[in-house]
Parts: sequence; structure tokens; C-alpha cells
Amino acid sequence: MRYFKPLPSFAAVAAGQTATLDVPARGTYYSLMLTYTTDTVGGATQANMETEITEIRLKINGKIQRRFSAEELFDHSTYKGQTITAGKLQIYFAEPWRQTVQGEEALAWPMGDVDTFQVEVDIADNSSQACSLSASAQWSKNEAPMGPIIKWRKFNVPVSATGIVNVTTFPKADAYMAIHCHSANIADAEVTVDGEEVFDATLAEAQELQKNYGNSPVTGWFHIDYAYTNRVSDALPMVGTDKRPVSEYRIDLNMSSATTFTALAETLGYRD
Repeated sequence: MRYFKPLPSFAAVAAGQTATLDVPARGTYYSLMLTYTTDTVGGATQANMETEITEIRLKINGKIQRRFSAEELFDHSTYKGQTITAGKLQIYFAEPWRQTVQGEEALAWPMGDVDTFQVEVDIADNSSQACSLSASAQWSKNEAPMGPIIKWRKFNVPVSATGIVNVTTFPKADAYMAIHCHSANIADAEVTVDGEEVFDATLAEAQELQKNYGNSPVTGWFHIDYAYTNRVSDALPMVGTDKRPVSEYRIDLNMSSATTFTALAETLGYRD
């Protein structure tokens, strides 16, 4: 069964500090629930948490597996149809929106071959001086080595002109579930892998397709979602049918404004 229980206390919870939590590296983790309080006017609203929690990092054996802000976490959860609750930051490993139980369970984080699991939370200098942070976990006693997991990487995409911007700098490693582009200035996107077109849609077309499969596209984002069906098997591999690594992974973005933006790449692979 899955237990739900509190985790040890965070250290260094204060404005302008990085709060750290050493998660016990045993059993299997399905999700983490972080609870944040602040005496900022209005309390721990979504808006206040987005301002005050500037970055969260999940580390396995000292290496970052996910990096995101509170805003990026909330927007991703909204896209996947999850509810946002004041004071709560819900981090999923086994993802409840997957189409099969096997697909959900396969993404959990077992600790069988893990030495350390740490959560780091950056709290902004301008946040309340009276804040607190705690965590609980969905967890089981199941011991197994860690297999493929969902990782989140953040990239800065420079844009110096309007029109087509060619992006070829995303790593050609792991399989891509999606690239979430935090920009309201992308009219359409085309993706090619070794010369083969794998995605080509306007913003309206991409959003309609994604909604048909239960996703909720977020205003201000262009979701290049390869696994819009929410099936793990629909990830875009970075190996060809001949089992060789791909040599080209190109994303062409049609930009209406020369404004640089952040992209959140969601990949499936063994831990870094």
C-alpha cells in the first residue's frame, strides 16, 4: 500500500535562504507534498507562492533531476488537470494522469540503489520574514533500484528577431515527453528529428489536440507535447529505428516578438 506520512524538517527556512530537506533514501516515493506558510498579506496564495518560491531542485546522489519554479510547477499541474491549492506544492513522481496504472507506477522513484535524496527550495529575499515549509510523502516500503524517471530541465531560449527561430541546442539524450515553452509569442512550431517531421502545429491546433486528450493548455505557454495522449510509450526517443543516437533534433519556432523565454524540457530516462 501507499503510506502518506510527514518527512523530516527542512533546514534554513527563511527569506533569502535555500531551505533543504534530506529525504530518507528508502522505499519508493510516489509524490511529495510541500506545505508553505507566509505572513505576506493574503497568506500562501498561488500568486504569493509564485513570487516567494523562486526555484525548487530535486537531487539524487547530489545531481539535479528536476529544477523548476513554483510558477512552473503550478502551470504544469494545471496543464495536466490537477487542482492548485493555497499553501501546497504537489510534486508527482508516479503521475496520476497517465492512461494506465502500469504507466503511472513505472514512474515512481524507488530508492533501492540511491544514497541521498534532497529537496532544495529557494525563498526570495523579498518574501515574508515569517514563513515555514514542511513536507509529506506518498510512500511505500517497496525496495527496488531506480529505473527510468521523469526529469525536468530548464533552458533559456534566446530570440533576437521575429520570424522563424531555429533551436538545435536541446540535448539529444533520453526520450522527450514534452517541451513547455513559456512564451505567448510563438505562433507555430515544427520539430524534426534527423530530417523527419514529428510535430508541426499552430498554437490553436496544438491546444485543440491536447484538450482532446484531457490536458488543459495554459495561457502564455506553447506546449510541444509529444505524449499528449498521456501514454508513457508516446515519448519521442532520441534513438533511431537502427538503435543509433539521433544526429539532429531541431525545433523551428515562429516568433511574433523578439523576446527570449524559458523552456521546461520534460524527459524520460535513467537518473543523471
